[in-house]
Amino acid sequence: MPLLFLRKPQTWLLLLLLVPKILFAQGVIEIREGLTKIALKNKLEYYVDLTGGESFPYVLKHFKGIPIQNSYPIFRDSPYAHWLQFRVRSAALKNQKISLVTKGIDSLQVYVTQGDSMVYKFGPNGSHTPIFLREKVSPLLFTTLELKPSVTYTAWVRIRNVHYSLAASPFDLYGYETAGRYLLDKTLLYSVYIGSTCLILLFSLILIYFFKEKIYWYYMGCVCCALLIMFIYNDFIYLFCNRLPSLILNKNALGILSATVPVLYLLFAEQYLDIDLRLTSPTFVISRAIFAFQYLAMAVLIAWGKPLFDFRILFYLTMASLSVIQLVYLYQKIKTVQARLFLFATIPVTVTVLLETFSGLHQIPVQSIHDNYYMTTLTELLLLTGGIVYRFKENQKEKFRLENEILTIQSTTKKEITSLIADKLHNHVSSDLVVSKSKFTMLQKELSGDNHTEDWRFAFERIDSAYNAVRDLSHQLGKSANSVSLINMLLARYHGEARVEIDHQGLDPDNPINNKSEVMIFSIISEIITNAIKHARCTSINVQLTYAKPELTVIVEDNGIGFDVTKALGTGYGLADITRKVEHTLHGKISIESNSGGTVAIVKIRLK
Repeated sequence: MPLLFLRKPQTWLLLLLLVPKILFAQGVIEIREGLTKIALKNKLEYYVDLTGGESFPYVLKHFKGIPIQNSYPIFRDSPYAHWLQFRVRSAALKNQKISLVTKGIDSLQVYVTQGDSMVYKFGPNGSHTPIFLREKVSPLLFTTLELKPSVTYTAWVRIRNVHYSLAASPFDLYGYETAGRYLLDKTLLYSVYIGSTCLILLFSLILIYFFKEKIYWYYMGCVCCALLIMFIYNDFIYLFCNRLPSLILNKNALGILSATVPVLYLLFAEQYLDIDLRLTSPTFVISRAIFAFQYLAMAVLIAWGKPLFDFRILFYLTMASLSVIQLVYLYQKIKTVQARLFLFATIPVTVTVLLETFSGLHQIPVQSIHDNYYMTTLTELLLLTGGIVYRFKENQKEKFRLENEILTIQSTTKKEITSLIADKLHNHVSSDLVVSKSKFTMLQKELSGDNHTEDWRFAFERIDSAYNAVRDLSHQLGKSANSVSLINMLLARYHGEARVEIDHQGLDPDNPINNKSEVMIFSIISEIITNAIKHARCTSINVQLTYAKPELTVIVEDNGIGFDVTKALGTGYGLADITRKVEHTLHGKISIESNSGGTVAIVKIRLK
């Protein structure tokens, strides 16, 4: 008889329908004393409220659970409210507290029943609930239950998200103390991110204040967007207000920020990689057209009252286009250190963004993707900060190299001009004076009977005097043209300045030590003296130069009011510039000691 029963097709159909129910039938979760954590995935059933307004008594009566298999609850872009159900029983000998922990959900409400009787009813919770009104002041959503021994409870959790992927991760049960430690771990993670990002933001503001270049504005914009996205998504914006504006509640603020990030990164990349936009004008035009289209589309949709996330595919295309343009720029500069660093910094963030973009193709909860996004973004910002420092350092090296070249060119030009003047005086003016004197002599002989002997003598004396002056000047200029002396430059510069005394014992003013370096050394000494005159309120400045081949030692001492050397090096661009010239351009050493009695600066440079 049983065999005949099994031969009927209806029997097999019935068994096939029952097998999933048998295999995935929800059991009761045993809560033992000292619970640390129980992951609720594989222990949940869900029910979809297609009307969005079904009451709990109605759901309790009509609940038809569908098992959730092998993942945390992920319903992607479902606009409906979902009811999750699980059952727990305490195996402890006394009452114990457990906490249900989740996050990233706009609306969450929990009911707990024992049989058909209501035991607990928790008020609305979620991202739309001010952070101060939650059980714990945290982006994590906590619901704490107190379980009696050997009593079976059924928990009903209603969750819903507006205009965004509906997922619940984490969705776990913790022991009450363990939940507190988990909260501390998450708080530490968020604190590290926020603190580090704020420091980077402060760094960008300092760069803008001192240098006022576009790259630092774009850099600050990237940092601000990353920080705002984190603040909004994790509900920290409630720390500044009790009620969120509709722009944040409907996710439009996140949409605007997410669309702005690739714009700022592209603008930053153009400056950071030193892209010559004249050579990439079609790419430049396309990128600006994408900018305009993207923001115009967002403005139209917001004015129309439409949520941006419902049209996310449109913005995914514009963001992808900007990323392609950025790759074109990177390809052009890939041989440079900063381009490789930029590429290395952006790869982790790009992968994270792609995971979120294609969240419908995998089982990774969006909350986990966002936690990963914070760490990859922080890593990217730190690497780009290092890249900016490297770029700044290279620019400074190039600046000093160009300054040195300019000084060399100035020295060479001065030498050439001086040589030219000396040549003109010696070979032309002197010759003209000699010829003129000869002609005057002939005229004197022809007019010897004239009574103007005294006048002739006076004219000859003036011609001889002019000739001697021109000859001496041409010799001096010729000699100066062949050497640029540091001592002569200093004596000429500070001639008549009573406070400045130049001591150069053992050094010949007419014989330079090193033509190329002396111009730079003159610039450094002049800057030190200028700072002393302007700021030190000194009455005496003594400059001592000593040359013990191959090292030149310069000591500049004043009797002024002194200053804080460490502070000046950190904030005073002039003193830092002097230090860089000595150490990086001339490969020398500089030491400065200062107090209320005066300042002493010692510069030592090895001359080849």
